[in-house]
Amino acid sequence: MKQILTLCLLCCCLSVTAQVGRWTSHLAYQHATAMVETPHHVFAVYDGALLSYSLEDEEVVTYSFAEGLHDVRIKQLAYSADADVLVIVYENANIDLFLGENQVVNIASVKNDVSIPDKTVNSVTVVGKNAYLATAFGIVAVDLSRKEIKGTYKLGINTLSVSRWDDYFYAFTAEGIKRAAATANLLDKENWINFDGDPEGTNLATGGMTTPNDIINALKINSPANNQFYYIKHERNKLLAASGGRETATQPGMLMVYENKKWHHTDRYAIQAQTGMECKDFVSIAVDPRDDMHYFVSSWENGLYEFRDMDFVQHYSLWNSELQSATPGLPYENDFVWVDGLTYDRNNNLYMVNVEVEKGLVVLTADGRWLAFDYPELAHKRLNQILITKNNRKWININRSEYAGIFALDDKNTLENTADDKTYFGGQFVDQQGANVGASAYLCMAEDLNGLVWVGTNNGPISFSSAEQVGRGQCNRVVSMDENELNGYHLLEGQSITAIAVDGANRKWMGTSGSGVFLVDQTNGELHVENFNTDNSDILSNNITAIAIDGNSGEVYVATEQGLCSYRGDAIEGKANYSNIHAFPNPVYPARQSQVSVTGLMAQSTVKITDMAGNLIREGISNGGQFTWNCTDRNGNIVKAGIYLAFATNPDGSDGGVAKIMVIR
Repeated sequence: MKQILTLCLLCCCLSVTAQVGRWTSHLAYQHATAMVETPHHVFAVYDGALLSYSLEDEEVVTYSFAEGLHDVRIKQLAYSADADVLVIVYENANIDLFLGENQVVNIASVKNDVSIPDKTVNSVTVVGKNAYLATAFGIVAVDLSRKEIKGTYKLGINTLSVSRWDDYFYAFTAEGIKRAAATANLLDKENWINFDGDPEGTNLATGGMTTPNDIINALKINSPANNQFYYIKHERNKLLAASGGRETATQPGMLMVYENKKWHHTDRYAIQAQTGMECKDFVSIAVDPRDDMHYFVSSWENGLYEFRDMDFVQHYSLWNSELQSATPGLPYENDFVWVDGLTYDRNNNLYMVNVEVEKGLVVLTADGRWLAFDYPELAHKRLNQILITKNNRKWININRSEYAGIFALDDKNTLENTADDKTYFGGQFVDQQGANVGASAYLCMAEDLNGLVWVGTNNGPISFSSAEQVGRGQCNRVVSMDENELNGYHLLEGQSITAIAVDGANRKWMGTSGSGVFLVDQTNGELHVENFNTDNSDILSNNITAIAIDGNSGEVYVATEQGLCSYRGDAIEGKANYSNIHAFPNPVYPARQSQVSVTGLMAQSTVKITDMAGNLIREGISNGGQFTWNCTDRNGNIVKAGIYLAFATNPDGSDGGVAKIMVIR
């Protein structure tokens, strides 16, 4: 349930080795907002996440949805000394009773009550072994001994806090103070009468949150800078993240980099001091192919930023580049230089889209020159991403508006000569069965290992085998035939696909708006779909903003509206040979670890697990460069303790390798 951080008041670094199939949260622990002190610990809230500090041995522990809590975004904390219970209340009125390590009781009845339109919890007061939640609709009483709701007092008034003094309860509401005798029927709101006196001595926050103390303020936890992850990508052995957003309320602009299990981030206040402009809404990132410490970051508000080794270098906008404002000549035109879609081509030229302007495609060349291109299909459109495919064609999605569609460019590998350019555009598409896709938004793109371009729409995913297909208004959809349906089932029809990433086994990880993540596997012509959502997994939210995959480890990073989490997938990129074949964890304890992975394989390897006598235990095909074994034989029984061999060969049998696995029971 917990993640233990190396003890150090000035630097606490998270160290977690994720197992295949396990979700891990990566939440921000930078700025404590409130705390509660218990006899042995101080619990603090950081941007909705929970941390504890031991008063005895100074151990620091973080807790999250993935490690045992039942929700995200903590709003209120309170502690009952009489019941020895930490009361945790989330923004959605879900309640956890924290009794100690690996002991959390969830009370979701208020959260799930559809009869209550506004469930805002304003404060929590503890009286003995009871907790009283002051809410937008009244008061919720929780019996901490029985670990259940004692009563829900619907006063019909926004209640700010609750207190008890002598034999009376006092409710401090938006309409003044209400008082009720402790012996009265508190469910009857008529028993809560106006009180004009002064309830002197009442404690408005008994057992509630207080301002962080010096100990908590001194803790420096290695974590993300915040939980506003709009864009992520994994490149050059590091995860890069942009904090910001499009089409929403302004968010702080931050570049965050996760490398060697440590987080680094830019200082937006220092950047603002140098540029004289607020640093906000970062939405895409590109890493210079010639220098992996050289980054460019686009802003939905203020153009393009350049960094080297996390230090600010330069800001590009109207006055020093070919970038344009969507509101030229109007006040605050500098705040409407919308840039997105950063990516490099094979010649080290940096491409970007300039949104809602005449010249929508802009390039910063490898030798530092600015170029802007005028393609009518892109002029004054809501452009989003640029995908440069293996055949060097440039794809741009126009994600929303009446002009939504897909644009593809074949520049004949002559960047500055537009005379030979060939462009393709499609706004509406029919699939291979002639059925209209019915999409009105094109939200994301990715190229798979076979060169197919996948596009996420607001009506499921579609794919293209060529740019010419785009120009013809044709696409492909995954169709699963059903004997009861004439046209079959279209994969994820009705879902808004907000993110697509391709793993080492050519499986597609698709993020959605409202339904979590779908893993789509079409191995050997068979369709397998798995869904990860908040009801069946430890994913932080069902609303996904971006997905990135570490091809070396198989880790799938998922950016959600509630922060970043990751899933240890079982597919990695195939290797060139078997020189680094190995198994992990090794030794493996089936009672504690359900799976062992054989990694360092060539793509689509045949793997045979045998005992030392050569008896075949298991056989299968690797997912990309990795094969996962659950320590069972062909009958599903856990194998005996001992040494086992994993023999791997490539598809044509010309190369192979072997790894030893020790099983301990």
